[in-house]
Amino acid sequence: MLEAANATIDQIIARTTLKLHEHRSDGGDDGEFVEQMMKEFHAQALQSPHGAGAKHMALSVYRMVSQQALIRELSEKVGMRDAALEMMFSLEKL
Repeated sequence: MLEAANATIDQIIARTTLKLHEHRSDGGDDGEFVEQMMKEFHAQALQSPHGAGAKHMALSVYRMVSQQALIRELSEKVGMRDAALEMMFSLEKL
């Protein structure tokens, strides 16, 4: 079950990424883009089986939480690396 839902989310993300880049290239702002995206999602929800949107929303929120945890972890690692490099350069100057 999760494989198909994850694949759908991946497809939505890929399409949305392309559309956002095109929108920005055409001079559009993100607010307009999000408003249009909400309208498109609403129209799609009306055509989808009842409950499909809730499943995709739950999976999307889970993925966002996981991605934010990864970003925090990577940010901490970059911070530690930067501190170590700064210390090495400081020691080198001695």
